[in-house]
Amino acid sequence: MNMDRYNVYISSDHYLADAETNQANHGYLCDMLDKLNYTWRQVEGCYKGEPEATIEVQDISNIPILLGLAQSLNQECILAVKTDTKEAKLIYCNNRSDQIIGKFVPLDAYTIVDGKVYVIQPYEIKHTAAHNTIRR
Repeated sequence: MNMDRYNVYISSDHYLADAETNQANHGYLCDMLDKLNYTWRQVEGCYKGEPEATIEVQDISNIPILLGLAQSLNQECILAVKTDTKEAKLIYCNNRSDQIIGKFVPLDAYTIVDGKVYVIQPYEIKHTAAHNTIRR
């Protein structure tokens, strides 16, 4: 059985929390990832144009554990990027639904990994009377 593998981006920052709470939550997230024996690293993320502390959890298939962890930190969703295709999707913590949002590509803003900057390149959606198509 071939299971999809993902790099997952999760933040412990919350826009309503003060800096001290966000810092404590970040420490908790790092500790929990260590206890789960995940391979992870800190990267620079962005939410609505504002930088935030973000963790990249590398090459995993068991996303529900991370969703539960994100939900415990009052996060709305996590970003999951397929390791082979770089297809990016948001997975929402409250109902586990997902939304494919594009491809994770090197560019000129937002998430910095290994000195490279990545953004989500949205898929072009064309609406017709008969159907919707997505160009990838």
